[in-house]
Amino acid sequence: MGFPGILRVVRSARLAHVAEATGKTLNAPFVHVWEVRANRLARFGMHTGTLLGRLAPVA
Repeated sequence: MGFPGILRVVRSARLAHVAEATGKTLNAPFVHVWEVRANRLARFGMHTGTLLGRLAPVA
């Protein structure tokens, strides 16, 4: 459900990285949300959190 003329694109992903200096790992889920109006980017949001990983797991 949305508004006429507005397109929302949602992409979930996971950021994974290993720090060279310490060997510690980072594994964080996130979601990008783009809102497009009149073929132009109107709004962008990035959402992260541990609960997000449980709600929107990435394969």
